[in-house]
Amino acid sequence: VAALGVRVSVDLSTAHEALTSLAGIEVAFASWTPRMAAAPFAVAQAIREAGAEMAVITGGSAGSWAYARDGRSTYAPAQRLRPVDTLGAGDSYSAAFTAALIDGADIAACARAATEAATATCMVVGAWPQARLAVPAELSALYNELAAPDTCEASGGDTW
Repeated sequence: VAALGVRVSVDLSTAHEALTSLAGIEVAFASWTPRMAAAPFAVAQAIREAGAEMAVITGGSAGSWAYARDGRSTYAPAQRLRPVDTLGAGDSYSAAFTAALIDGADIAACARAATEAATATCMVVGAWPQARLAVPAELSALYNELAAPDTCEASGGDTW
């Protein structure tokens, strides 16, 4: 897919210890905890050695690190908070980082945007911070159009 000019990212979660090839991957996300033997930089180095152009390591309350093959790097501290629910925080982080990168932001700005998104996700139950965030009118209209009961059919033909 990358050979066709498509930008590709992947979330390795904690499976970064069994890497094979990440050739063609622009950004590889991985989770890290202080209980792991390898430090965040070592995890990032292994990801880049496997072929990814950029490794982004998320560490929950420890913050996040981004390392690019060309030497750019950043650390973004986690925002101090008492989370309501951490479900979806990593997904929010990855999505916001990727969106900011596509918009042309530098990796420090990507990490800040991602941290803000993950923080918002942690402040609500069930990973649904959208009710608390300003949603652009175009996205809201598209969501309402796509979520209309007569536009979504399950595989059995039932409307949902």
